[in-house]
Amino acid sequence: MPRSGDTYSLPAGYLAVDGQTASASQHNDPLEDLEQEQNAARPIAVGGTGSTSPSAARTALGLEIGSDVLAYNAEIDALTDDELGQIQNIGTTTISASQWGYLGAATAFAGTLLDDANAGAARTTLGLGTIATQSAGNVDIGGGEIDGTPIGANSASTGAFTTLSASGATTITGSGEVATLVNSSAGNVYMGFDRDGAREAYVGFNNGSSSDFTIINETTGYVRVRTQGDVFIQSGNSTTIFCDGSTQHVGINTLTPAAELEVNGDTILDGDFSVDAGYGSAAAAFATRAWGKVNATGSLTEGGGVTSTRITTGRYQIGLNTTMPDANYSVIVQTFGAGGTRTPTEAQVVTQTNSNFQVDIVDGGGSAANNGFFFQVVR
Repeated sequence: MPRSGDTYSLPAGYLAVDGQTASASQHNDPLEDLEQEQNAARPIAVGGTGSTSPSAARTALGLEIGSDVLAYNAEIDALTDDELGQIQNIGTTTISASQWGYLGAATAFAGTLLDDANAGAARTTLGLGTIATQSAGNVDIGGGEIDGTPIGANSASTGAFTTLSASGATTITGSGEVATLVNSSAGNVYMGFDRDGAREAYVGFNNGSSSDFTIINETTGYVRVRTQGDVFIQSGNSTTIFCDGSTQHVGINTLTPAAELEVNGDTILDGDFSVDAGYGSAAAAFATRAWGKVNATGSLTEGGGVTSTRITTGRYQIGLNTTMPDANYSVIVQTFGAGGTRTPTEAQVVTQTNSNFQVDIVDGGGSAANNGFFFQVVR
C-alpha cells in the first residue's frame, strides 16, 4: 500500500511510455491500491474520520454525545433562527426568562432562576435567607420559628436562646447539673409559674447581699412538700429539722425523735401555749418565768433567773433578771420547815412590779418572822 502516513502515492512503475508495451502490473497495481484505499478508513488529515463506525468516528472527532455535543432534540430542532439567535446569549450575557423558555423543556420558574445575575439573587428567587449560606456545623438562628424540628436529637448539641417558650411538655435529659438558670445582670434570677398570664408562684435566688433562695406561693394556696420517705431540712451539713416518714415524728436537732415533736436543745416560746392532755379541750399552758429556794437569811440556795435578799425581819425581795412586760404575773410562795419540823408560818406577796416582788412571812401569832420559802413565777 503506497501510503506514507496520511499521504497517498501511486506505486512505482505505474507510468506507461508512448510507443512501449505496457505490462499488466502497470495497469493492475494502481487499480488494486485505489480499491484498497477506498475501502479503508480515511485519515482525518485528508477529510476522513480515521474510523469504521459512527461511534468511533464521533470519538475521533471529539463529538461524544452527552459530553461534547447534545443529542438530537425535536423541540430544539423546531426552534426558528431568531430563537436560536437569542439562545446564543447563554454564557456571554444575562438571558431573560422568556429567552430561556425557548428551550421548551425548562419550566417558567426555571427561567426566573436562570436569569438571576448572581447567587444572592438566586437565593432570593428560591426564598432562601442568610441561613442558607451558613456552615452545617455553625448555624446561627437569629429569629423566626422551627416547628417540629429536634435540636440535638441524634448527637449532643448546645443552643443559646434569648427567650424560650414551650407550649407542651419539655423534657431535659442528662446527668449532673442538666439545667442552669443564669442571670446576665446583678439582679435576681427565678423560675415563675404563671396561669392565664399572671404569675402565681416562683422559685428564685436573690443575687443581692443576702443571697436568699426563695419559694413563694402568691396565691391563697399552700406550699406542699410530699415524699414517701423521710424529710430533711439542713443548714450546711447538719440536719436542723427532720420528719420521720414512718412514725410522722418531727425532730429538731435530732434524727431519732421519740415523740410527735422532740427538741434537742433549749426552747423559747413567745406567745400562748395550749395543752390538751385528754380532757377533750385545749387549755392554755403557762410558763415558769423564774423559780427558786430562799433560806431564812435571804440567800438563794436553788433556782435561776432571779436574785434574792432579805430587806428586814420577815420581808424578802426577789429581783427578776428578765424584766416582765408588766406586773400581771402570778407568784406561788410556800414556806418550809427546818430540820423536818413543821413551822406555823404564812407567806404573802405584798408588792409586785415588772422587775421584782416582795414576800412577807409571819409566824402563827401574826408577827414578822425569818423563814425559808419556795417561789415560782408563772405567766
